[in-house]
Amino acid sequence: MGWAPAGFSGDELPSEKWSNPLLLKRALDNLKDGDIFVAHLGIWSRKQPWAPANLEPLITGLKQKGYCFATLREHPQYR
Repeated sequence: MGWAPAGFSGDELPSEKWSNPLLLKRALDNLKDGDIFVAHLGIWSRKQPWAPANLEPLITGLKQKGYCFATLREHPQYR
């Protein structure tokens, strides 16, 4: 199962260069309908784990843009 280029959360990148707010903004600005987004629950090398701080704001921000969510089984390309 591949993910879209915009679906690369960047959560394994160093926190010093890629802050959580920057990665969140990038995701909200670039994700499109049908994209598959990948995020880890935590990467040991990041000083600021991505998911605990950003998962809820990401979902809220995407819902505000009119997005809804589904499992991969419901994705039209993977039925």
